[in-house]
Amino acid sequence: MLTTKVALELIPVEKKSNLIAQVSRLARKIYLPYYSNCINPLCALQMYGKYQTSRAIKKAILSGEEYCIVCYEKQNVGYFAVKVNEAENSLFISKLYLDSSVRGKGFGRYIFDIILTFAAELNLSKINLIVSKQNPTVKIYERFGFKILESLYEDEGNGLISDDYLMQLEM
Repeated sequence: MLTTKVALELIPVEKKSNLIAQVSRLARKIYLPYYSNCINPLCALQMYGKYQTSRAIKKAILSGEEYCIVCYEKQNVGYFAVKVNEAENSLFISKLYLDSSVRGKGFGRYIFDIILTFAAELNLSKINLIVSKQNPTVKIYERFGFKILESLYEDEGNGLISDDYLMQLEM
């Protein structure tokens, strides 16, 4: 699916792979501290349990999401997941997380360019993502050309509230 350049290695995560547990450990290391600063820490923990555990990741892979671990200097420093939606001729970025030690080095842009190339090779017309309104990366996505399409608010129960934007980039 994806290719890499010099410094980064992208490792595809397969559904029967021990890499699923590695992605979940990365989520615990990256996702929880980051989102605990953006949203209520209890909500971040609930979201981790719902979307970032090994069980949730395996379920996502079985539903067609493609995960990759991002390695830099032989260290796992992030992960991302995408899913093709043939009915909408689009690609959905469900996850894109990098460790704080490598943020600001252009890795996010590099991964985004790989995702763009992948979508272009499949002749997809748009890329979608959902991001918390409280997440500072909203501004980064806007710099990449994404537009806010819709405000999403959902009470998911147990005090868990999703207050997000649906963003889209037209190819």
